[in-house]
Amino acid sequence: MDADGVTSVEHSVRDGAIHLRDQASRVAIYVVAAAPGERARIEARRQALIAAENTNGFDPGRKPEDLAVLREMLSAKGKQ
Repeated sequence: MDADGVTSVEHSVRDGAIHLRDQASRVAIYVVAAAPGERARIEARRQALIAAENTNGFDPGRKPEDLAVLREMLSAKGKQ
């Protein structure tokens, strides 16, 4: 899973361990599910979160003033 969505990754299981073969441009989260349907559930939740973000107008990726808010929050947390 990355910022663009949920995708399949080349993988294998050997000796009780999962081996992944992937290349991430920034950050990726790998989720191994025991039950069918998890991929669809996770993607639906991701889409719902994106929709919620879009309704409040906060967009640090496109608005420098919103990015400044996040940086200030990080700075304030570091001072605690």
